[in-house]
Amino acid sequence: MNVQIRVPQSTGADEVIAKLVALDRDSGDNGKISYSVVESYEMFHLDSNDGTLTLTSPLPSDAEYLLTVTASDHGLPSLSTSIPVRVKASLDEAQQRPQFPTTAYDFLVSESWTLHIPFGNVSIGNEPYFYRILDSKAAEVFDIDNFGRMSLKTALDRETKDQYSFIVDVGTHPVTYHQNSTAAVTIRVTDTNDNSPVFSPLSSEVTLRDGLKSGEVLQRFVATDADDGENGRVSYRILSGNDYGIFSIGSDTGALMFNQWDDEQLVRHNDGKWALYIEARDHGSEPRSAVLPVQVSLQLQTWSGSAPFFVIPAYVVPILETTSRDTVVFTAHATNRFGIPMKVRYDLKDNDQVCFRN
Repeated sequence: MNVQIRVPQSTGADEVIAKLVALDRDSGDNGKISYSVVESYEMFHLDSNDGTLTLTSPLPSDAEYLLTVTASDHGLPSLSTSIPVRVKASLDEAQQRPQFPTTAYDFLVSESWTLHIPFGNVSIGNEPYFYRILDSKAAEVFDIDNFGRMSLKTALDRETKDQYSFIVDVGTHPVTYHQNSTAAVTIRVTDTNDNSPVFSPLSSEVTLRDGLKSGEVLQRFVATDADDGENGRVSYRILSGNDYGIFSIGSDTGALMFNQWDDEQLVRHNDGKWALYIEARDHGSEPRSAVLPVQVSLQLQTWSGSAPFFVIPAYVVPILETTSRDTVVFTAHATNRFGIPMKVRYDLKDNDQVCFRN
């Protein structure tokens, strides 16, 4: 038979750690018992009368001692018996509970992080414990295993929510959480270039009038990108429809400006209408873009380049004196530089109304 005694490390001097009791069926002095310890450890005291074992000083961490305790009666001759007593210093309940080494953890997690792959941990050594996320909403998004490794249950979207804060705890039992160690966790969601620029409005028209000056702003285009940083910074350029350099656009401002007119534009588009395509592109490592069609029209009726003129500056029309009234004696024809079909109004100047009318 042997006795094992576990002593919490928090046990102080003069505290009783055990009481050893022996029985003797004899009577009188023959049945009276005294107790003694064979070994002479300074940190233990054994009461010889009642077998109470007391500490004289706290035990060192993880210390272990083997005592031989003897119980002797007072008869003549004296009879005795001995048992081994093993005393071991152990962690008390509070010391046995796992403790987070810090009270706060911060993680940066990309919104494109793969589900169920650990992105960080709040582990306590290499031993498995029972971890919990105490926020029910956060527990729908994040998972934590028995080694404190954290992963995603559902995909993140920085544009919807860019930060999560919640409390985790750790214990040695899956049900009992009394006085568990806790820590605050903050997760900041980093951006991935998953959004393209969006123009507002989605279509546009620009009308050119006569008398425009170089550098005059015709219209400002606006595109927004929901991403963050460089992924959300937008630049503008003209993709097509500007073969003759009539326009320019501010790469940062989206301002469409008039440069100078080129008559070749009307040679190719004699109806005075064509399409201009504006691109908005972000600055992500893998850029995303959007294209806006812009309908350009020229006010032909007032455009100086389409002004009518006579090909022949002067006409000589012979008229017989026998020509009757209301007889057509001459038909004028005016055109313009580009041969653009247009309505022309003719008027007579210095006209003797008795002779001519139009």
